[in-house]
Amino acid sequence: MDEDSVRGRQVSGQCSATVEVTRQPDGMWRWRWVQRDTEGREETSLVSHMAFDSESEAASSAQSAYPDTTVQQPTTETAGRPRRRRRRLLISLALAGALVLGRRLAARHRP
Repeated sequence: MDEDSVRGRQVSGQCSATVEVTRQPDGMWRWRWVQRDTEGREETSLVSHMAFDSESEAASSAQSAYPDTTVQQPTTETAGRPRRRRRRLLISLALAGALVLGRRLAARHRP
């Protein structure tokens, strides 16, 4: 593979590459370099070895690693999904904790 195809330029119509920034199920962000053939099928992909706390950190790292390649960031619709799940989980845990605490306090005041 020559340097131009690694950098993401189309070489003789054979392939093109992009870098995709995605949120992982654990809420961390990673980038993934993807090379596709002329029909758009994925040929090769390389995932970042580090996870990032924010989308912007992952995008910045991807841009540093592949400065001549287009960095594709997720839409806001898909980017927020894990955050909503985490928020629901935290609210559920807080309510469960309040319920347990309320029962303990009520048990103390019973004769």
